[in-house]
Amino acid sequence: MCIFDDLRKDHDFQRELANALIHTHTDAGTRMEVFSRLKRELTAHVYAEAEYLHHALLTNDLTREASFGSLSDHRALLMLIDMLEETEYESTRWLAIARTLHHRLHFHLAEEEHQLFSLASHVLDDDKRAEIAMRYRQQMTHGVMSAPVN
Repeated sequence: MCIFDDLRKDHDFQRELANALIHTHTDAGTRMEVFSRLKRELTAHVYAEAEYLHHALLTNDLTREASFGSLSDHRALLMLIDMLEETEYESTRWLAIARTLHHRLHFHLAEEEHQLFSLASHVLDDDKRAEIAMRYRQQMTHGVMSAPVN
C-alpha cells in the first residue's frame, strides 16, 4: 500500500467522524464520544502526515507551496478542535464551531487528495511512497493509541 492509499483511508474515516459530529444535536454524551475520537484521529493524522509526507514534499519546488498550504490548513483545523474543547457541549455555539470544522475538514481533504497527491505523485517514487507509508502507519498506530481522551 502506498502513502496515498493510507491517507485516503484515514481521510474517509475523518469525514465519517465529522459527519457524525454535526448530527449529534444536543446529546452531550454522544458529542463527547464522537468529538474525542475525531480529536484523537485528526491530531495523530496531522502530526504523522507532517512528519513523513510533508517533510519529504517541502524540499521540492513542485510540491512546496501546496505542502505549506496543507500544513496551514492543519493548524486551522487544530485551532477549531481547541475551540470546541473550550466550549460547552450543549451550547449552540459548539454546534456552530463543529459545522465550521466539518466544512473546513471536508474542503481540506478534497483539496489535499486532488491537488497535493497529484503533485506528490510526480515527486515521490514507488520506494519513497512505500517507505513514507510504513512510517506514517507506525506513527498513526502509536499516535492514536497514545493520544489522551478528554
